[in-house]
Amino acid sequence: MLIFSLLFFLGFYFFYFGSFHSLIVLLFVEILVLSVVSLLFFSSVSWFFLLFFILVAVCLGSYGVSLLVSVSRSKGGSYFFSF
Repeated sequence: MLIFSLLFFLGFYFFYFGSFHSLIVLLFVEILVLSVVSLLFFSSVSWFFLLFFILVAVCLGSYGVSLLVSVSRSKGGSYFFSF
């Protein structure tokens, strides 16, 4: 349990105080999602809820990457301060 909370807070810390490169931010969002999925897997939650959460996380990741590509093509940069 301590490992999952450490992973969550580490991802949360780097998400807010880390680099502002958009791929790094998306990576840390996925680390946050991975820690929540791991916590849900080892707790007693139904499999349906776990699969639904994973489905939403995958959709969120693909949507984030598509927005990143779209903004990068239109603005020409991949840092958040350049938008």
